[in-house]
Amino acid sequence: MGRKQTGKTILVGIPAYNEEETIAKVIVNAEEYADMIIVVDDGSTDDTGAIAEGLGARVVRHTRNRGKGEAMKTMFMQARLLEIDVLVTLDGDGQHDPHDIPELIRPILDSTADLVVGSREKRETPRLRGAGVRMLNLVTSVRDSDGATVDAQSGFRAYSKRAIGQLDFDEPGMGADALALRSASALGLRIKQVPISIKYLGRTDHSLNPVSHFSDVFLAIIKAVVLKRPVRSLGIPGLLLVIVGVYWWIQILDIYNATREFAIGNALVASVVLLAGFFIVISAMILIAIVLAIQERR
Repeated sequence: MGRKQTGKTILVGIPAYNEEETIAKVIVNAEEYADMIIVVDDGSTDDTGAIAEGLGARVVRHTRNRGKGEAMKTMFMQARLLEIDVLVTLDGDGQHDPHDIPELIRPILDSTADLVVGSREKRETPRLRGAGVRMLNLVTSVRDSDGATVDAQSGFRAYSKRAIGQLDFDEPGMGADALALRSASALGLRIKQVPISIKYLGRTDHSLNPVSHFSDVFLAIIKAVVLKRPVRSLGIPGLLLVIVGVYWWIQILDIYNATREFAIGNALVASVVLLAGFFIVISAMILIAIVLAIQERR
């Protein structure tokens, strides 16, 4: 496969961190579908990069581990420089089956999609991980062209030249894939899903721990929403808390004037609500100032 068969240059990109046990198999299985393979060695301390180079892959090294998002940013920079038509990304740990690549890129070759996500089969997903995936999909809240919720955490994806040119990866951690989907949807890119197989290898390191992964992605999404819409996400709720706190205090003072009894418990709660509202409003104002400063610099 590749340019001779499809008329398109296909790059397979593999972000990898300490994957010396699996990277060779991934490369060997992927190379029949690619014109080029690039491995972004994200600060590995093992022989991941050396093995990849020995198999003919182009290796771009980060001097330290910078996270999935930074690896993806490097991947996209390489794809733009090389003027790639289709970029396929998959993990270096052997979870994804490179033999699914032809089906993954078909919608792009047919010009019916700009971003294709490999959707994991529910029956193959462990229960805890599956529950986390479903929750994160709901939080990410992106739908494909058929109206179905997108598997936002799947790193097995194909990007068209249009998507390669427009998408940026500003989140360094594991939330990068989810935020890229949100950006693609906001940009009006056509998103599709195709079913893929996946193999969970039972690893328990931090990078694959479902609880840590969920926390990382969830916080990244919340951060992105807050930074993008500080007035809606912080300013309005904060102002409502201030109004509630002030109204509550008015009621407390009215009761005191009428009965000379001071409701200490209510006063404490009202004070907490009022102070929280003030804090949230001030935070929103600071974020708005930061966003405006960034926009002016651009």
